[in-house]
Amino acid sequence: MVGSYVSSPLPYPLRQSLAQSLFSTTQLVQQVLQANISANYGVFSASYGSLWVQRAVQSASHVPVEISAPFRAIVDVAQLNAGAVIIPALTTPTAKSTTSPSFLHKLQTVWRGIDMSQVHYKPPLVILEDSSTDCWEFEGSHGHVAISFADPVILETFSMEYPDEKVLSAEMLWQAPQALHLWALTSEERVNMMDKDLLEPWQRFVVVEDLVNPSFFNSSAMFFPVAQFTFNPLNGRQNYTLHYSIPISTIVLEILNNWGDETTCLHRVGVHGRILHQ
Repeated sequence: MVGSYVSSPLPYPLRQSLAQSLFSTTQLVQQVLQANISANYGVFSASYGSLWVQRAVQSASHVPVEISAPFRAIVDVAQLNAGAVIIPALTTPTAKSTTSPSFLHKLQTVWRGIDMSQVHYKPPLVILEDSSTDCWEFEGSHGHVAISFADPVILETFSMEYPDEKVLSAEMLWQAPQALHLWALTSEERVNMMDKDLLEPWQRFVVVEDLVNPSFFNSSAMFFPVAQFTFNPLNGRQNYTLHYSIPISTIVLEILNNWGDETTCLHRVGVHGRILHQ
């Protein structure tokens, strides 16, 4: 169901009961909300997932009521099956593997639509897949990856995943990103005068100039800093709240350094927000 949301207070006993339930498992939360909220208000959006639950926990005295608006529910737009793509022109080259690929890996590479000449690589598109098992590896501790979404989105949160600490080797820990910057592609005229000094030209991230799409990257296009954060590989999946109200369709994730290795590995990332109606 499509809509935006406003708050409507519930009676105190129901608020108290709902608050207690929200601190249990996500599955139980969804069952309670669907059973109680839908029965009373006739609306419930399960597509909000864990982000909706986190917000409900923070303010359990109110329940969202759906009204008409030009937004969809919060979704992860950084997925291959959602139409997200890597922009090679602004993405650091992938590190070459020193081991020969297995036959199974070759089959998986072909299935992903990757050129057979690149079969020994873990391409950057693995960060857009559902699993956090594979990693995109690049040489050195500084690099960046550009991602384009299928639709413009109002950013809400950014997430990064890493394998469970029980399976992490020392090398995997050292290869993890540490300090990161998130940039959003915008136009100079859409940025407040006071913030214009924060803009970075898109040319700073260009790796292969011949691959630059002039319809995307023109004289008015600039990158604006959305967030900077530190990633701890021992904490698994980490979510970072974003504050950027302008709809965007392209980001650059810049890795400033890692935890001490000669190469850096980036696993599954997520970009969560509200998609505008087209």
